[in-house]
Amino acid sequence: MGGCFSCKSSTKFNNIRVVHFNGYVQEFENPVTVRQVTAGQLPSKNLVFTAAQLLSTESKPLKADVQLETGQLYFLLPYSILQPDVSPVDFLALVKKLSSKAKTSRRGQARSSGTSSLSGQRNPICRTQARTPWKPVLDTIREKSFNRRSESELQEMDSETSRRSLMSGVLL
Repeated sequence: MGGCFSCKSSTKFNNIRVVHFNGYVQEFENPVTVRQVTAGQLPSKNLVFTAAQLLSTESKPLKADVQLETGQLYFLLPYSILQPDVSPVDFLALVKKLSSKAKTSRRGQARSSGTSSLSGQRNPICRTQARTPWKPVLDTIREKSFNRRSESELQEMDSETSRRSLMSGVLL
């Protein structure tokens, strides 16, 4: 029995979307090459893939001179995640998660930056998604000791013992 899964996106984009490993979404208005996407980065450290490439038995990245197609979704992933023992099934969860990030980023959320966040050079074809900084939600943790006494309890017990010994000495 065989399994089947689809790499086709039900959502079409009017641009090129590149999703980074950390969920950061980059949008390109005009056709762009892999080399332009990875500009300012070590090409051997970050690689560009399509979903079909990641989910195939041989995960080979796109070559630097390949032009990315409008309406397609691409993944910019670090070389370090490509281990010999990693199977396409292992990448399935990653592809789903990153694809949902790209699909939920609405056009209104992205703003034209005028510079590529990767290279810092003027690049009018690149738009990056505005991100709000992450803030943790923390509750106060009350500490309780189970078999230990606090410093104040020990001092109180010590003063009580001293007082009793003084009282017993006075009564004798």
